[in-house]
Amino acid sequence: MDRYRGYYASLEDSYGEHMQSAKRIIANDIKRTYANVASQATKDAMYRILYSYAKRNMEVGYCQGMNFMCYHFLHAGFGEEETFWVLAYIFEQLIPKDYYINMVPLIADIKVLRHILSERQPELVRHIQELSVDLNFLLIPWFIMSFTNLQNEQVR
Repeated sequence: MDRYRGYYASLEDSYGEHMQSAKRIIANDIKRTYANVASQATKDAMYRILYSYAKRNMEVGYCQGMNFMCYHFLHAGFGEEETFWVLAYIFEQLIPKDYYINMVPLIADIKVLRHILSERQPELVRHIQELSVDLNFLLIPWFIMSFTNLQNEQVR
């Protein structure tokens, strides 16, 4: 962070009206991120962090689930710029490059889990299907967030 002092602040001023769709998606996702718990100041910080990251890494951009990660880091006491750099590290160093871009690895992980659930918990899978709930809708955010809760617990 010290090495790139001022970089995060410069992102807020760059690109002007570029990436309007990312702005809308981020704003909508933030409304749904712990809506009854997150303060307006936290939501504003999340918007700045997520939009700045989308500008920093246009190949990844913004992916659903980043909003929850962002919230957890802010809630754990990380500052706004620290949270930005933690997200950059996670998405640029820890997670395989194309995990979120073409979603193939993520989809493969979900197919494996669906197969395991079908084998081990067929009643649960049947019940979810009877409710007409798309398991992907439940599992994609869960996979995206699976390590964030662990990270949050370690910070406490």
